[in-house]
Amino acid sequence: MLQIEHLYKNYQNPAIEQIQVLKDINLYVAKKSITAVLGPSGSGKSTLSKCVSLLERPSQGSIKVDGLDLTHLSEKELSTHRRNIGVIFQSSSLLGRRTVAENIALPLHYLGVTDQAIAKRVQELLENVGLSDRAHHYPSQLSGGQKQRVGIARALALKPKILLADEATSGLDPETTQSILNLISRLKDELELSVMLITHEMDVVRQVADQVAVLNAGQIIEQGALQQLILNPDSTIGKQLLPLKHPQHLAADLTLLEVLYSHASDQEQSWLNDFSQQFNQGVQLLAANIEEISDATVARALIGFKGIDSDQAIRFLKAHHIQAKVYQTRANNSQTCH
Repeated sequence: MLQIEHLYKNYQNPAIEQIQVLKDINLYVAKKSITAVLGPSGSGKSTLSKCVSLLERPSQGSIKVDGLDLTHLSEKELSTHRRNIGVIFQSSSLLGRRTVAENIALPLHYLGVTDQAIAKRVQELLENVGLSDRAHHYPSQLSGGQKQRVGIARALALKPKILLADEATSGLDPETTQSILNLISRLKDELELSVMLITHEMDVVRQVADQVAVLNAGQIIEQGALQQLILNPDSTIGKQLLPLKHPQHLAADLTLLEVLYSHASDQEQSWLNDFSQQFNQGVQLLAANIEEISDATVARALIGFKGIDSDQAIRFLKAHHIQAKVYQTRANNSQTCH
């Protein structure tokens, strides 16, 4: 497991002033799970990646792998324990004059592993990433997705406990992105990895993340389990992960509720009819977005009605395991959720 506690990173600029790039970062990545770190350009994602991989030491705080704080180790000790962190970069960074097998073998050669042991390990890794038939190919003979698979295999060469994927699918087409994400997800389970996935792509987060942390201006401003964030009507990132297209023209006297729920894919949903029958009033489904996320169906919808107290409506929905929040009541100028 990976545990980051009270992490700070400062840089010194020419004016002898400290610039604080990361501020009190706290993250926990469990074994066999994927935590996605989201954030815009300049939010501190790259600096966090360098600190987690110990390419740069943090100014303050701890980075623990299975309880061992790597930030307190000497350079010699760190060179040994850094092997527990494998890194996948945005570009595969392969050496053009070396074959696929030779690129994967590089970390093993640096450690002085025997040729026989290297050959065995490389073959295992090639099979893991589905490139057994590309061992003697050169990077120029590979597609973008295949190059990234080589990068994944190389990151796993030293049998790390942590896999850090830094924008690993950026620039790939949707089909290739899906195949890379499926591979990372499968290896996470098979090899019992803790995966930190640094990305700016919402689709990537929806497809594979178990936990999400949002980084902005060097601070984590929101974090939690993927499905919990999506089902939280107050979550900003939840709205971005499951957006709702809002209707333009609405009757001024409609009470509007934003509702969120999840259920098993085969579970019949009758809450809308139950709602209408409970209050003996018609209800309009004005907008909805329903997706399969984390092995469950999650939905965000906007409903409108007249003649029903909003508090009573919210209590009724809550009793049916549906989160709800007043979106807009034009009559009393309630706030709008964005």
